Amino acid sequence: MPLTPPSAGAAGNFLAPLTGLSANAFKSVIDIDVLGSFNTLKSTMPYLLESASKHPNNGSNASTGGRIIFVSATLHYIGTPFQTHVVAAKAAVDALAGNAAIELGPRGITSNVIAPGPIAGTEGMERLSGEEARKNPLVQKAVPVGRYGLVKEIADAT
Repeated sequence: MPLTPPSAGAAGNFLAPLTGLSANAFKSVIDIDVLGSFNTLKSTMPYLLESASKHPNNGSNASTGGRIIFVSATLHYIGTPFQTHVVAAKAAVDALAGNAAIELGPRGITSNVIAPGPIAGTEGMERLSGEEARKNPLVQKAVPVGRYGLVKEIADAT
């Protein structure tokens, strides 16, 4: 029996094999991640442009200009089983961030991506990994820092 979720859940935190992934579930994740990122960018752009115009950042002053920070993931760098919907969405978010940098950079707005790996204590980790895997030191050693990340570290990156 294929795994097909009744709904996509928050930001696409569900597992589904490609053969059991419905178009509706796929679209839900695209809407949340990609369209949500685009709509946020579009709604904040007038304020970012105003900030960058009034407070230009020349690289050596304290002004920030305009800053965009997208949140992505690392799943799409090598592919992740049962996460086709998330892989496609996060790759699109990365592309959106890159194009925003190219188009808005000359106007004083930077665009960057935070792409965390597994973050301890989050809904995504709870949904996508079993307790045994979360506590397995070999799994944690697969993360470059040798442990799961912390929510505070993502906040600090912003």
